[in-house]
Amino acid sequence: MDETALRVRGEIDLSAVDVDPEVPLRVAAVRDGAILTSDTLDLPKSTKKPIPYELSVVLPADCWFWIYVGRADVSDAIFLRAELASAPVRSMMMASDVEVKAEKRSAAKALSLTAPLMAIEASHYLTWLGWCKKYRVTGRIVCRHWRWTGHGFAFCDDPVPGATIELSDVDCFWWFCRTDLITTATSQADGTFSAEFWWCCAPWRPWAIGPWAIEPELLRPIRELIEQADFPSLPLPQPDPKSLQPFIEELGAHLADPVQPGGTRLSLDEMGIAERLPSKQLEALHVWPWWSGADCAPDLRIRATQECHGEVEVVYEESLSQTRWNIGTNVNVTLLANSKACCISKCNDELCGDCIKVGNVGCVPVMTIGGNDPNAAVPAALHGVASPGSADILFARDIGIDAVWGSGAAIDYYEIEYSLNGSPFAPLPADTVAGFQRIYWGPECGVPGSPKFNPVSFPAVDKFDAANVSHRVIRTRRDFEQACDPASWENMWFPGGGRWWTTNRDYLFTWHTAATSGSAETPLLADGLYTLRVVGWAVDGAGKLVDRQLMRRCDTNEVERLLIRLDNRLVPNHAASIPSHPHGAGFTHIPTIDPDCDIVSMVKNEGGKGERVVNPCDIVRLRDTDSLTVHFTATVPAGVNDEHLGGYSMGVHYAESAFFDALAASGGPQSDPTVIVGPTYSQAVAQGAVRPQWGGGSYKVVLPGSAFPETCAYLFNLAAWKRVNNGCGSVEYFHRNETEYSITIEKH
Repeated sequence: MDETALRVRGEIDLSAVDVDPEVPLRVAAVRDGAILTSDTLDLPKSTKKPIPYELSVVLPADCWFWIYVGRADVSDAIFLRAELASAPVRSMMMASDVEVKAEKRSAAKALSLTAPLMAIEASHYLTWLGWCKKYRVTGRIVCRHWRWTGHGFAFCDDPVPGATIELSDVDCFWWFCRTDLITTATSQADGTFSAEFWWCCAPWRPWAIGPWAIEPELLRPIRELIEQADFPSLPLPQPDPKSLQPFIEELGAHLADPVQPGGTRLSLDEMGIAERLPSKQLEALHVWPWWSGADCAPDLRIRATQECHGEVEVVYEESLSQTRWNIGTNVNVTLLANSKACCISKCNDELCGDCIKVGNVGCVPVMTIGGNDPNAAVPAALHGVASPGSADILFARDIGIDAVWGSGAAIDYYEIEYSLNGSPFAPLPADTVAGFQRIYWGPECGVPGSPKFNPVSFPAVDKFDAANVSHRVIRTRRDFEQACDPASWENMWFPGGGRWWTTNRDYLFTWHTAATSGSAETPLLADGLYTLRVVGWAVDGAGKLVDRQLMRRCDTNEVERLLIRLDNRLVPNHAASIPSHPHGAGFTHIPTIDPDCDIVSMVKNEGGKGERVVNPCDIVRLRDTDSLTVHFTATVPAGVNDEHLGGYSMGVHYAESAFFDALAASGGPQSDPTVIVGPTYSQAVAQGAVRPQWGGGSYKVVLPGSAFPETCAYLFNLAAWKRVNNGCGSVEYFHRNETEYSITIEKH
């Protein structure tokens, strides 16, 4: 289609108007509800003469468009729905009034048009001013963290800096909603933000023009209403709102009363449908036609994004039900950011003295790990396990450890020493100490400019002491800060801008206790109880490590130490794969005995009439009165450093997504011959297992034929797991193994 480049000139007559100098104006070319181009009007001190404007726009030849005049301090959506004046323009229509310059530019014709004069009356201008109000939204965005205080958990709010706060208006009809961005604000170092905007409400334009999108939150309640009306189920919603009209007409006709007995029905309009199918929920969500009130104030929905780790993440987003309907002119909010946000740690005062205090191992507060809280004595066997006396969880793989340094700790570098099961202390092997990255918010060190997120690496490096002995050490946060405007840190009044750590502020190191590659795992350290301690070093002018000191625990005169018990596993370490116990590539079962599990056999009517062994892939006939016995094992290696089975499960899958729990359907596992059957660690302890050991064993379940509801293929999935993780996440999926066994059952 040929396109035409248009240069539109026109004038706006404001001579009859007492112009408010605080209200800027702009003129725009508009088509299909979108602004093609716009420009701010240059308002002179005197408006006795018409004010000229000029716009350039490219459109298909002989195409209509509009010239709008409105406020320059509102969003495009508000500008379009509350204009001061508008006039249509069409190149052919204006042909008698145009000066045509026939010059070709890249196959496009350039036309100069003179649009009609738009004269604004005083009464219209004053009415138009009254449509608009100024709104102010203030607030704070924070990370709400639960912290261990030493006596219990309490929440504290850390500010989220540098987040883009998006303020939007929401409108909905049926299951369609649209969200129009009003304005944005940026959160400061303390998490606060403030935004002001004008909002206009034109009485003849309550709805902005598309785009509309399907809102899943509305589909369920509308579907329930339609089902109550005994109407065919809601059709699969199409993304185009125009597709809604035939459905509304059919539903209106279905709900309408007949004109007379045996007569035809008149179709209800949308308001009539809402009266017949009332919904307080949809009315509360301001969904047309259930809600038909005035919509002259913003319906505020907030979203926040932040670019911290090199990509923009959504750190806060409200659902439709969280929308603030018809807000007042002053609104204050507190936004709780999600786990993707980078926030500034502000909740804890810095500890005093030349000291250190370990805080967390992964996600686990150190005081909830046995032997680390001097006020909570636990048996020696439970030293180093998380949640001693209940879950008894051990640690493995890569373990993140954080610690808080005292304000008087003049340390440049530090290393980690260990003792295994009470042996003499020695530096951790170099390949088990890994560095990390911190991120701070503020101007880049040595580069004046606006605040931003700055990543800084703190690698584990080898440095020599004065005796030329190498040590694997990590640079302290304090040493970095001393080289980067020391007074700027956590100081919002610092000239040029302060700096705050937002990621890994108190991180100490990553303890690399096992190497992993795909499903393979190789322990780098022996299992057992480790005691870790921190050695601080200064650096002299020659770059050598000097002034070695064992870091004491803050508020005490004792050396700080961390008790932690490891239980890694070796993969592969299984006996050779055989048909009755396969593993490896192409099989669910991985080649490890830590843990191991196996469905040893299945027997129909074991010990009774019609007994037969059921092998994998067999077809077996089963009545409700028959039984199917499943013999299986779930084990970990023996020994005090390995017997840490967490539990096992057996699920049966069939048909399409159908499932039942074989342990529950059988009434529970039985001895075969192992006496302590579990199936969970807590149940095993209640049955006689001695904390923290439980090695599992050999068991069976006896399933009645009635447990299998239909003729179908049935897949038995047996899983076993250890009580081990890296301080975060579920133990059920950390050190886990599975095996599967499928048969076909014909019900009789």
